[in-house]
Amino acid sequence: MQGLLLVACAVTVVAWLVSGHWVLNNLLGISIFIAFVSHVRLPNIKICAMLLLCLFVYDIFWVFFSERVFGANVMVTVATQQASNPVHTVANSLNLPGLELITKKLELPVKIMFPRNLLGGVEPGVSSSEFMMLGLGDMVTDQSQT
Repeated sequence: MQGLLLVACAVTVVAWLVSGHWVLNNLLGISIFIAFVSHVRLPNIKICAMLLLCLFVYDIFWVFFSERVFGANVMVTVATQQASNPVHTVANSLNLPGLELITKKLELPVKIMFPRNLLGGVEPGVSSSEFMMLGLGDMVTDQSQT
């Protein structure tokens, strides 16, 4: 059974590396979130409160004050920038065959994304601005409050 699960996971990751599709990105992101929440155990309420307070201050700084320090909103810039695929970059530099099978951009599973026009269909390769996003860190923070 574990061997079958390993094969299914490997196929999912390879399919995501090749296609970069948002559904596979969401599947991997949700899997990371579930693994984190199921394995992290905080010993008492004081540590939970301190962790949530630190995450709250951290989030407020990067969302509201990073523009004053760095000249641009770091959270928005990172979430919406075009990402490059490190697998594609390495394969390109080594002149490896099969480069056309590897997607040029790779959205790492650090956010859950849904197309704004989910029922109308979105073409592959559209910009990140065409997606609604929820960061995995926001999901972890919300989960730990319940």
